[in-house]
Formats: sequence, C-alpha cells, structure tokens
Amino acid sequence: MRTKPNFRILPWARSYTEARLRDYHCVYSTTRTAERERQFHWVGPLVINEWSAFGLAERQLELTQLSELHEWKVGSFREDAVGDYVASKGINVLRAPTERENMARLSAGLLDVIVTGRATGEYLAKELELAIEHLFTFYYAPLYLCTAWQRCQ
Repeated sequence: MRTKPNFRILPWARSYTEARLRDYHCVYSTTRTAERERQFHWVGPLVINEWSAFGLAERQLELTQLSELHEWKVGSFREDAVGDYVASKGINVLRAPTERENMARLSAGLLDVIVTGRATGEYLAKELELAIEHLFTFYYAPLYLCTAWQRCQ
C-alpha cells in the first residue's frame, strides 16, 4: 500500500523525536554522530553543513576559534549536534527551543555568540533582518536524511 508523503516543518527537537519514535517518519536533515548511529537508517550524505560561530555585526567580536568561547554566552538549541559538539569542548552552551529563539536572544543581548550551520544562520538572520557576522567555522559535517532503523526492516 502506497501513501502520499506529507512534508511538515517542525521545531527541530520535535522532528528529531518523531523520526526516532514514529513509524513512517523521517527527518531532513541531521548530522550523523556516534550517539545517533544505531538509532537511525541513514540516507546520504546529501550536503555538507559548515558549523560556524556568529555574533552581532555591531559588536565586532574578534573571535577565531572555539577555545576563545569559554568566557562568552554561547547559544544553540535542543538536540542540536552543533551545540553538543561545542559543549563537548567544555564550553557552556545555553539551549533554546529553536534557532529563531537563538536569533532573538542574540539580538536582545542575552547571548554573545550562537553556534549553528552557516547557511542556517545566514538565512535566519536575513529573514529576521538581523545583522550578524560570521566569526569562524570550526567543523564541516555531512548531513543526512534519517528514519528509525527498526522501522525500515
């Protein structure tokens, strides 16, 4: 029996959870990590995600590497591989429910830096008319489409 696909844009943590737990659900896109490997069936890689740090352009922060972020308020969002990676380096990462919330927190001065995919950060900043500055890139991660492994068999 074939069914017509239904595409929805959801908050990342919800999309990720549904892909893990519900039949016939997948998420695009996600980073393939050791912690996630056995949870999913992976399709890809489909694109490379440039993990980057951003600050407000008006602040003109002169940061060039992750090790310099220890003294700053750094934002990411729930269930995000970028934030997990940064936190694994000993940097305190403040988690928001969504990427858009991070942009609002950055704009309001509640965060100094956000870490996210470069294309995502630039897209959201443009959409929200927020002047941000790409500070540096710290990793290149392949992105995949994934679905719960046990559901594929």
